[in-house]
Amino acid sequence: MPAHDPPPMPLQPEAGRPTWLLVLLGLCIVALVALMHLQAAAFDGLRAFVRAEGLWAKAQKDAVLYLTRFVHSRDDSDYAAFLHATTVSLGDRDARTTLLSDSPDLARARQGLLEGQNHPEDIDSMVWFFQNFQWHEAMQRAIAIWTQGDEKMQELMALGEDIRQAVRLGVPAASLGAQLQRIDTLNQELLLLENSLSHVLGEAARGLRRALTVLSLGLLLVLGLAMAWGWRRWVPAAAPSIGR
Repeated sequence: MPAHDPPPMPLQPEAGRPTWLLVLLGLCIVALVALMHLQAAAFDGLRAFVRAEGLWAKAQKDAVLYLTRFVHSRDDSDYAAFLHATTVSLGDRDARTTLLSDSPDLARARQGLLEGQNHPEDIDSMVWFFQNFQWHEAMQRAIAIWTQGDEKMQELMALGEDIRQAVRLGVPAASLGAQLQRIDTLNQELLLLENSLSHVLGEAARGLRRALTVLSLGLLLVLGLAMAWGWRRWVPAAAPSIGR
């Protein structure tokens, strides 16, 4: 009997689709998990900076209070309290300048944030957030305001040293009216900067929430489309073989 060639095998264009569908779904799930992690880390860092701004503002007000009191009391403990309050600004300033440098010393930046009385568990989040979001427009505005605040605090510290020298020389409080007026002026200027910084940080939080929400919805949409595509293209092709 003549040999017969075996019948050609039918093409199965659908065979590879389940694999690609699973790969696509897996990538979408991994991306969603990564986005959730990014969102949590970003909000944790931003929350820490909002709290740091409050600590900075409280320390600034304490510095003004103790320096004003020192003018009248001439008590060294008031001046010591003034210096202690300024360590918050000095620590935060050191962290800011370090993180903005070309090769930041992260250990020094962390130490500066600790001196700013930030919670130790927030330090790494703050460093990560600063390094990864300093390019953002809102963060750049916040850094600019932060810089201005540090400059004003430097003026207050220099004024404090002048007042201390005057007190040592026995200059009466009544003759330090100009210095007291300057303290009040700096306090008002710092208050405006603090309000501006709070506003900018609030804008940054809202903007970050919107951006991450859009990304999350986009990934969910891709995931849904991938599932719909797989259902339409693979399940109908697999149904006849299941019924046989």
